Amino acid sequence: MKVTALKTFVGKAGLIKAGTRFETDELHAKQLERNGLVSRHEIKPAPPVLTKAEQEAQAKAEQEAQAKAEQEAQAKADKGKAAK
Repeated sequence: MKVTALKTFVGKAGLIKAGTRFETDELHAKQLERNGLVSRHEIKPAPPVLTKAEQEAQAKAEQEAQAKAEQEAQAKADKGKAAK
């Protein structure tokens, strides 16, 4: 069973640092979990917090990409009509 260390501790395999994902047997995982040392669920880091300017730049880039995709789709549709 794979677990993620919540705290740094010394275990069967030696020093286990917080955030390390490692394999152990079911019984050992339960014992470590009861002691608050590991989690059976994968812990993912939080997404980075964007500043207001970064959020606006990202939104603008997404809008531009959407507009370009729509223009390309329209051009393809127009080309298909002209070919008929």
